[in-house]
Amino acid sequence: MGQLAIRIQQLTDELNRIVKYIDKKDDDDDNEMLFRAIFILEDIRKFIMGNPVVRYDVKNNQPFLLFPDGRKEY
Repeated sequence: MGQLAIRIQQLTDELNRIVKYIDKKDDDDDNEMLFRAIFILEDIRKFIMGNPVVRYDVKNNQPFLLFPDGRKEY
């Protein structure tokens, strides 16, 4: 499986966990989970189109671009 397929699968798995979490919790938590789900869906869309997504590296304290092939560019 290529890097793009692996990353999309990871994002899809995270999205599925959010959906299951929303089903079990009350309305107060739903807004936060829906907000996170929107960003995950946007990342999947960008990866499929071949575009990078912006991430933040806590260790290095700087943003980076994550490309669909798994490459990072600071």
